[in-house]
Amino acid sequence: MKSLNREVREGSWWSKWFTKAAFLALLSSVAVALGSLFNKHILQSVIISPDDTSAVLVFLLIGSWVRVPVNWGLNFIFGNRIEQDYHKLTYGSAKTQTWAVTSGIIGAIQTWCFLLAVQSLDPSVITALGGLAVIYLVFYDVIKGAVSWRKVWFVVTVVLVGGFLTSVNKFELSFSVLNWGAFLLLVVGRYGLGAVSSVVDQEGSRSSDGVTYSFWRGFWFALSSTVLVILVSYARGYWQDFVITLRQCLLVALPWNIVLFLISYFSVTLRNTASRYGAISVVSILNNFSIVLIIPLTIATNYLLPGFIGEIPSDIRVWLVRISGLLLLLWSTNSLRRLDKQAVTEAS
Repeated sequence: MKSLNREVREGSWWSKWFTKAAFLALLSSVAVALGSLFNKHILQSVIISPDDTSAVLVFLLIGSWVRVPVNWGLNFIFGNRIEQDYHKLTYGSAKTQTWAVTSGIIGAIQTWCFLLAVQSLDPSVITALGGLAVIYLVFYDVIKGAVSWRKVWFVVTVVLVGGFLTSVNKFELSFSVLNWGAFLLLVVGRYGLGAVSSVVDQEGSRSSDGVTYSFWRGFWFALSSTVLVILVSYARGYWQDFVITLRQCLLVALPWNIVLFLISYFSVTLRNTASRYGAISVVSILNNFSIVLIIPLTIATNYLLPGFIGEIPSDIRVWLVRISGLLLLLWSTNSLRRLDKQAVTEAS
């Protein structure tokens, strides 16, 4: 199997449509969409507790540690196929570890916020709001000079409008069209911190390689998640509830978390590798192609496996609004693909 990092041949039909960064980012987006469905199912039907926050903390602890040995095994099998520069797991450099520790701490906090929001929103809303993270990343790339604001401001506006339309869950003019508590958890806690994490991950991947960096980020993420789980459980006075939920759900949750991490592995590793070759804002927006996939996946899953992801809107008008947002995101994704190719050409 040829490495995904190998340059496409000049003149091949798909080289006209994808740069290396765009191709990897779009593959990552497929995994993101699938992972969103599994996240919802695990919190909906697998890890259940009278205290919702304890359920989230159990999910965070189990999921963070499952990823460490599974990540190592997947790197052994697929590492060199995803990242040509990867040969075996190493410690990397001190700079690599610094970025990995930083990203691991941020990742634990943002994942906690994300899982709290997952409990009250359907997968298509959760994924769609990820488009709002681009506003943080564009400013970063504009400051670095990787992207010209004059070239991206309109496309970014379209992404934000599309993301909002895709996240509507009621067809009415009121503040109740969204769960605003969950909205803030996602936009600030998950995607605001996620934007910072994306910048850190880009620097970390470039200091070593995407596969090595992703492993160490996962290791520090697990340690940080453990500390966060203990602190939050004790601070809330729910340590016993957490322990009881962990004992009751550990064995049944393990296989689901392994499947989820198999999906997450390709999502994170492909995204980190993609960020080595393209502007971080462009890679992030292309990665948000998952928003396009999540609507049909949500509807299909609900139809084929009723109850797998809980309740979703039944009003056809809501889905028409979401599809209009989807079309805007399709247009912006294609526009940013061209921008990414232009940025790479100018940099070379």
